[in-house]
Amino acid sequence: MTNDPQKEVRVMKASRMLQAKAGTGAIDEKKLQKSQSVIDGYKADFVPIGKDLIGKLELAVKNATAAIPQPVDHKNALHGISEILMQIKGNAGMFQYPLLSRLAATMLDFFEAVSEVNQDLIDLANANIKTLRLILDGGLTGDGGAHGTLLEKELKSAGDRYFAKHGIALSSAKNAEEFLD
Repeated sequence: MTNDPQKEVRVMKASRMLQAKAGTGAIDEKKLQKSQSVIDGYKADFVPIGKDLIGKLELAVKNATAAIPQPVDHKNALHGISEILMQIKGNAGMFQYPLLSRLAATMLDFFEAVSEVNQDLIDLANANIKTLRLILDGGLTGDGGAHGTLLEKELKSAGDRYFAKHGIALSSAKNAEEFLD
């Protein structure tokens, strides 16, 4: 064993119920290779999944718009948007849409940093939704190259402008450092 805790191996014994279901002993190498080839060859189409998630995001933003006059509902509205952004971030990354994932992550950081729903926030969310939809419709599966970098930079800049306009000090905004990175 090594002294490096990240390289420590911990063997965990399966429960008797799991052993009864899966069996004990080594797994046949051919079965492992076959399983791995199925995993490697699996090509799911993320576009319908992504469009569904973006539709849910649109609905959450619409619901948040209705919450503007009722400050008591702002926390729930922001939470609903954040949950969907988390799903987009994770799924897009898994399905080789890193730009979509990073834009969702930036918006997630932003929505976790604000505490009030207003029309400027809704406008920013809707602009982001249009961008996410364009990425999916265009089949942009990579990082977007120079255009992707520009999109990320502009989204962060829009967030900075929002914070400045609404008097939110970045040092007090939750996740501000992550948002600016």
